[in-house]
Amino acid sequence: MKLASNTTLAQAALSAAFVVLMAAHVSGWLPLTVMQRAEALWYDTWLKQTAMGGVDDRVAVLDIDERSLREIGRWPWSRDRMVTLMDRLFDDYGVAAIGLDVVFAEPDTSSGLDSLSRLAASELAGQRDFLARFEQLKPQLDYDARFARALAERPVSLGYYFIPAGMGDDRTGALPEPVLPADAFGELRPGPAEPSGYGANLEIFQRSAPAAGYFNMLADVDGTARQMSLIQRFGDGYHLSLSATTLMVAFGGELPTAGVSSISILGRDYAEPWIDVSGIRVPLGLNGAVHVPYRAGSPFPYISAADVLNGAPSSSSWKTASSCWVRPPPDCPTCGSRRFPMPFRVWKSTPT
Repeated sequence: MKLASNTTLAQAALSAAFVVLMAAHVSGWLPLTVMQRAEALWYDTWLKQTAMGGVDDRVAVLDIDERSLREIGRWPWSRDRMVTLMDRLFDDYGVAAIGLDVVFAEPDTSSGLDSLSRLAASELAGQRDFLARFEQLKPQLDYDARFARALAERPVSLGYYFIPAGMGDDRTGALPEPVLPADAFGELRPGPAEPSGYGANLEIFQRSAPAAGYFNMLADVDGTARQMSLIQRFGDGYHLSLSATTLMVAFGGELPTAGVSSISILGRDYAEPWIDVSGIRVPLGLNGAVHVPYRAGSPFPYISAADVLNGAPSSSSWKTASSCWVRPPPDCPTCGSRRFPMPFRVWKSTPT
């Protein structure tokens, strides 16, 4: 009898421990690797069975591919070339918004403006003809100012990145103001741990652009990208991802709203944070992310930047595109297009 009683107590203790571990895992307090892998396997299986095929032409990817680098030149390109690129995307191709998956962290001095300014202040200070001509050319040679004006006039979202805690504390560039206040989700504090630093754009660009969003990617324990972070706590509030801010500017630039809903599962109530971007309400996990509903095959039209800059006529794949995602070269050190494995192959590079 005593042995049976001890066995029952042991079973009850194990059951209680299991329940506590599962609760800790679900709440995010104590993520269990074995459960994360099991969840990932289930999601991959479900996704492969249910993923839609075909092309979603509401979004187009402008690819700075190998062909673009051969024909246009090595990356990074000068800001006057970026102005030309944006002019053609908006004026000739008719896109509704652009998300720039790259950081413009340093001034562009490729025009020679700084050298000419030094000459105008020293050796050629007395040359009236030179000074007059220089004053005429100065606005054209200030590539950064031209790019800033191009940003201010269009629905464009810049990109930047956060540095996770423990991986450095550099803070470069001008970080945008938080889009949501710190209490946007009440007492709940969804999202990853607060980062320790960031890499952002020059102040002249951040001040001019309608919006900016971070492009940090999330990878599961097996290194596969199944989720996308949409919110990040930092400083006095929450910042939005580049995908969310691009959607925001595409639909007029209205600031998002956020809150917490209560959902019931198996008789228990759980808090579910959400954000609403341009009328699209998105439920979030406690990590501030959503699972990505990948499409099979090549889900978006890919267009080489060389075609746009060389004046190629817009193809049918651009006619209904609402937004354009500018994807830089894969080896760009300050760009967001990091290559993470997907649950199955969905990306297709533009032929070179």
